[in-house]
Amino acid sequence: EESLHTRRESFREQKAAIARAAARHVQDGDTIFLDGGTTTAALARCLTGRRDIHVVTNNLLAVGMLAAAELRVTLIGGDVRPSSMSTLGPIAQLALSRVSFDKAFLGADGVVAGRGLCEASAEQAFLKECIAAQAAQVLVLVTSNKLERASQQHWTPLARRWTLLTDAQADPALLARFAQHEEVTVECAQREA
Repeated sequence: EESLHTRRESFREQKAAIARAAARHVQDGDTIFLDGGTTTAALARCLTGRRDIHVVTNNLLAVGMLAAAELRVTLIGGDVRPSSMSTLGPIAQLALSRVSFDKAFLGADGVVAGRGLCEASAEQAFLKECIAAQAAQVLVLVTSNKLERASQQHWTPLARRWTLLTDAQADPALLARFAQHEEVTVECAQREA
């Protein structure tokens, strides 16, 4: 698993484009969940000018900027995972069972068509499953280098409708694998000129 510093610095333009595209999915009045990770932290930056949304998150990278923007923020507690600056574990799972979301924005170490999201730990994978169960809509935000990447051994199956939101550099053949599954909507974010 890459260090947090490496992840923050890699694919910055792609993550920014994905974040801008994801922000267009957020409507006034929405309650959304922002998962841990640097791409979802980029989405948090895009939301700081908004007012009428409620953000629930386990992403410690996002909390400070959202709270400083005076957005309504609910931090899911639990054990801190320093390598991602996010929370997880039984306390986070319990908290998630008590809330629901209009939209959940998930990150992943990899995403495989027909299989789901792969993660470094069973706790991370199960927490994503808990998040998805509480959301009306699920959007997975990943840079194109994570498509069809099974780099970790723990899995979150996505047996429901969901949107894959990736960058414009994605290989069309890989995107076609996802598009073959009727539960997946594929969206590519364009970089700003």
